[in-house]
Amino acid sequence: MLGLPKPVSVYGTSILKPVTGDQPMKNRRQMWTVGVLLLVFVAWTGYAQGQRPSPASPAWEYHVDPVPLVSEQYGIQPPAQEAALMQRLLNQRATEGWELAAVDASYFYFRRSK
Repeated sequence: MLGLPKPVSVYGTSILKPVTGDQPMKNRRQMWTVGVLLLVFVAWTGYAQGQRPSPASPAWEYHVDPVPLVSEQYGIQPPAQEAALMQRLLNQRATEGWELAAVDASYFYFRRSK
């Protein structure tokens, strides 16, 4: 026993552990357990995803209105009057069930579910 290193204990654990005959078997059991658990998890996840009802894509109808500009109709007007006219149009479409979806320089784009 003169040439063999002795196990050194660091923080309560041995750095050099003697290999016993059942250690490889323990590792195999742990690997099988992890593999089976992983397989069960993947199968359960796939099953659970298949059980969810697929969200139906909403059916929309669309409406486009030109942006009302008071200045084009009656000459140059204060911005407050243009804003009031736009607000009236938006409120009118809202009471009809339309939702403002987008705006660009010339048009208001509305949508509502069918």
